[in-house]
Amino acid sequence: MRITLKITIALCLVFAVLSASAWVALYQTVFPRFQDLELSKAWENYERAENAIERELQHLDAFRTDYGEWDDTYAFMTGDYDAFIDQHFSVKTLVDANISLFLFIRPDLTIAGGEAVDLERGKALPYTAFSQAKLEPWHPFIKSRGEDGKFRGLVKTNQGLMMVSSAPITKTAQTGDYVGHILTGRLLDRTLIESLQAQARVTLSLVELDNDITSDKLNRSLLDRSNTNNSAEIRKNDDTITLSKSLVGVDGLPVARLSVNSPREISAIGAETVKAAFGYLLIAISTCILIVVFLLRFLALSPIEGLTSFIERQRSGAVKGDEKLASRKDEIGILYRSFDRLMGRVRESHEQLEERVEERTKELADALVAAEAATRAKSEFLANMSHEIRTPMNGVVGMAGVLLKTELDQHQSELTSIIVSSGNGLMRVINDILDFSKLEAGKLNLSLDGFNLRQMVTEVGLMMQASAVKKDVELIVRYAPDLTEGVVGDEGRLRQVIGNIVGNAIKFTPQGHVYLDVSGERRGNEIDLRIEITDTGVGMAADQIPRMFQKFEQADGTKARKFEGTGLGLAISKDLVELMGGEICAESELNKGSTFLITLRLPADDTIQGLPIVNETFFDSVRLLAVDDNPVNRKLLSELTEGWGMRADIVGSGPEASAALARSVRECDRYHVILTDYQMPDQDGDEFAAQVQADEKFRNIPIIMLSSVDLAQLKGNECRATYAAWMPKPIKASRLMDVLARVLNDHSTAKLKNAANTMKQSAPEGGKPLCDAGPEESVSLSDTQNHRIKVLIAEDNVVNQFVFKNIMDPARYDITIAENGVIAVEKFQQIKPQLVIMDVSMPIMDGHEASRKIRTFEKEKGLASTPIIAATAHVLPEDRAKCREAGMDDFITKPVRKQILDETLDKWAHEEKSDNDDALLA
Repeated sequence: MRITLKITIALCLVFAVLSASAWVALYQTVFPRFQDLELSKAWENYERAENAIERELQHLDAFRTDYGEWDDTYAFMTGDYDAFIDQHFSVKTLVDANISLFLFIRPDLTIAGGEAVDLERGKALPYTAFSQAKLEPWHPFIKSRGEDGKFRGLVKTNQGLMMVSSAPITKTAQTGDYVGHILTGRLLDRTLIESLQAQARVTLSLVELDNDITSDKLNRSLLDRSNTNNSAEIRKNDDTITLSKSLVGVDGLPVARLSVNSPREISAIGAETVKAAFGYLLIAISTCILIVVFLLRFLALSPIEGLTSFIERQRSGAVKGDEKLASRKDEIGILYRSFDRLMGRVRESHEQLEERVEERTKELADALVAAEAATRAKSEFLANMSHEIRTPMNGVVGMAGVLLKTELDQHQSELTSIIVSSGNGLMRVINDILDFSKLEAGKLNLSLDGFNLRQMVTEVGLMMQASAVKKDVELIVRYAPDLTEGVVGDEGRLRQVIGNIVGNAIKFTPQGHVYLDVSGERRGNEIDLRIEITDTGVGMAADQIPRMFQKFEQADGTKARKFEGTGLGLAISKDLVELMGGEICAESELNKGSTFLITLRLPADDTIQGLPIVNETFFDSVRLLAVDDNPVNRKLLSELTEGWGMRADIVGSGPEASAALARSVRECDRYHVILTDYQMPDQDGDEFAAQVQADEKFRNIPIIMLSSVDLAQLKGNECRATYAAWMPKPIKASRLMDVLARVLNDHSTAKLKNAANTMKQSAPEGGKPLCDAGPEESVSLSDTQNHRIKVLIAEDNVVNQFVFKNIMDPARYDITIAENGVIAVEKFQQIKPQLVIMDVSMPIMDGHEASRKIRTFEKEKGLASTPIIAATAHVLPEDRAKCREAGMDDFITKPVRKQILDETLDKWAHEEKSDNDDALLA
């Protein structure tokens, strides 16, 4: 068989194999992707339908919370407000809120009252149309309650499927004994189905089921949540794909089947795409085969045939010498001469190759220099990339933090917490890489400026306190009282170094304390600074200490190491300290803790304002009793009180403090204030305070609680004593001074007798009160009124007015309501409020115009600018810009969250009261 025929057959086989492979590949790999995408789209449509149902349930939760956590509701259930339902519930109220049913259920399972409405017709219904007057224990409304007494979801009623939300009734402050439950419901009628379809932008149907599935089968299907086919039914036809799943009611049984239809457009597009792609592939394969045949014929086969013919002709005769071949004019002669020329070129190429080797050797030397430059460029590139990565990461972590503060269920909250924790961890790694790359590239420059060193150290301690509390480790911060506060340096980098070392100390300390001690000596215009961080942690062997300051190294370098980390933190800290002209060293003993010492010389800056100090006569004759079991804390308190001119007795336990109180009576030298730690062995601070206040002789002495325990850990614990203030550790000197000044001022001789047991405990920065005064202990109304902050609220919506009134503390705020902008301007001119909360969208005159008129009035009368806080559901940047242009100072979004509102009011109210507080300070 000739070679031409063999090549032709081979090319035909190649064509057939390629065509078949293309067809199989397209239909086995490409087309299924379209089908998977179509099914994924169907699942997305189904999830949107479920999310729409979830939003309706959240609406029920929100409405139920508004009425369930309300003093009026609580009074109704206790029999103190019989007209509650008649006054607050009407057909219009339920229709406007899209609520079908309200039920108030007593602890004995009887219905205290309720309202129901037919939302489609807008007519009232008797609530007994949904439930009998007394519920049996097996009723879904009763047996569905969780451990916290709450439940929500779907339930069958006589009127059809209903979404319900139920929870215990409490007072507005979420306190009070159990008096029953409140339940809200919304029928899944035609209108709601259409609303769900509009929200999800899908075609869906909800069919009520007969409970023909046993609980055992249902539980088994719910346990295998990873296999969606066990709990979902997928039906396909030519035009649509329908995905159906059973929805479980509040009693754990399936009550309805949710079906969502999705068009099969993607499969049709996929089929057409595969056909078109196969056609194009056939054309391409055929074209390639023809080109190959052409090239083989004219570039290879023809010369080979000529050469073969020549060789066959030459076989019959002898060929002598190369001269005849060289003289031939045919292909063989040409081939011979070509080979001869080729060999000559090979020799020339060999010579040229030697020359090129020499050139390449020189080029390699130059390349080595370029490689070193590339290494520096790499470090610069890494620094730039770290910046680019960190920018979106800040957004991820920030938004996850915001999401965590919203109303999430437990699972969502756990997932969001993981995002925040992982994001913060990644940010730390990115920051370390950024600093490392800058240091490697020699691009890290210090930003020298004056700053308050005491304030910075205190802020680092407060920032690291959460990590210490989580591990039950006490963080103690001391700043030498006689050390200058104003220095010149790179505040951010010094903060980073101290934070790194304190964070490491907390991480490697399973129990005990971490002590941050800042001291030094001033020499002319410079300060020899000494920063010492001591911990009672795991420590390390002497041979491990040098490895700590090496990049990407850890003291424990094994794969089974207990503590994670990149090994960059201490190395970067060492480089930064040396860049500042200082030194860092460490001492440690295994299982006994470690001590890091930073010595640094910084210029002093006497223009920096120090932290406030009290008037030198304010604390004259003040006698203080402090109780703390930690000797380092006692030393710190002793230095602070001595510097303020107090007479202080500082003891280590409750019994010692009791003995000191007894001596003060015998010596007729009473204590004016008591500081007590919360966590102490044998007798904790609350037990000691309760013992003190139980004694008539000491009941009027104000007590301030100091605690390193997070307020969230104390929430819900009933305190035995009443406190004048509550302060978190580590102790911030300026904060302690302010609290002592305020407490001593408020508990002056004229008020001491009545105020000591009635003042509520202050919570740390925006937290809730730890303990409230007893029912028989109350400050006089006149005193409370005189200190309340006047707040003008411009809000046209009655429900929003109600929300503001109930989430703002009436003991702190004197609230005036204005129904529109015109009335707001009039009342502002009449009452001269200290704060204004201004709704943006109002009838007659909106919030923007009202704010402009208020600013014009202030300017005409020569008045100081009153803080105006915008409250609106418009949250775009341009909306905020309009508020700023109208003269508003701050911005809160609706729905208003109590924590955000409290923080915003505290921020602006603080500026109003600062002038009064400054009178106590020198």
